Amino acid sequence: MENAIICSCFLMLFACGGQSNLDIYSSLDSALEDSKKLDRKILLVFDFLGNSTNAAGELLHDKTISERLDGFTVVLLNVDEPGDVGENNRKLQRRKYGSSTQPTFYILDSDGEIIKGPLGYCSKSELIEFIK
Repeated sequence: MENAIICSCFLMLFACGGQSNLDIYSSLDSALEDSKKLDRKILLVFDFLGNSTNAAGELLHDKTISERLDGFTVVLLNVDEPGDVGENNRKLQRRKYGSSTQPTFYILDSDGEIIKGPLGYCSKSELIEFIK
């Protein structure tokens, strides 16, 4: 619940700044469930939201990028979330996806299998190319 509240507050900051309103999940399980129903790929992002620059968040809320994510289910997992949530996100990133840096982007199918990635810290044009 805290994770959803933090993510919602984070999204409201961007929405108020004139950026796009992109629905972002804070749970991979929920994203997988919805992506199956909607027959969508998943853009999975591991990041640390305490980061003062939060490069991944800025990129995801760029209007050009968010328009290209129209056919995706987007999930942003905070590895620095307090308590078990952050620890579980870090373990998931290391054990299942084999990385430990942030931000890290993956494109998954609706079963959670990697289609493309990982992509680390990147520019707007690199992320646009990645999600093509």
